[in-house]
Amino acid sequence: MPRQRVPKERFITCTVAHAAKREMGSPLDHCEWRKDQGFTYVGLLIFIAILSASVTYALEAGSALQMRAKEQALIFVGQQYQHAFDSYADATPMGQPVLPRNLEELLLDARSTVPRRHLRKVYLDPITAQDFALMRDQDGRLLGVRSKSVEQPIKTHGFPADAVGMEAKEHYSDWVFGSTRYQFAPKH
Repeated sequence: MPRQRVPKERFITCTVAHAAKREMGSPLDHCEWRKDQGFTYVGLLIFIAILSASVTYALEAGSALQMRAKEQALIFVGQQYQHAFDSYADATPMGQPVLPRNLEELLLDARSTVPRRHLRKVYLDPITAQDFALMRDQDGRLLGVRSKSVEQPIKTHGFPADAVGMEAKEHYSDWVFGSTRYQFAPKH
């Protein structure tokens, strides 16, 4: 004998009746239940769990990609400062200091008759989106710049040839960008 479909109104009545059955313990023979009831709900829960796990993974991967992009930007900006410090030192007239007093001297070097620009603009640190920390010597002259971030870098090797002294550093703040022509021991 084929199974009869329970009308919607009767199904709602059966649901209420089953709630009453649980409370009162009376048998309800007129209600007919399908065997697959509840499996749709379980399937939906499994789907939501899988979806949540994949979204979490995608967000973590996106965050790592974003950090790598910031790191690449830091290396680029650091190299711009490094080249500016080298250019400033190379353009120094005899008898004058080879290090600038401030970043503005890298923007417009008026030490000679023809003003020279060693740096296009004062860049912000891509990691922190703030100004770089300035590294100074005992006379107050700029040795270089460094990030203020104490986060651990993703990249630890394989830097460009002119990115000197960045291998195996523990923090972004250990990446110092200054002149490659002159040795210095920066103090944090």
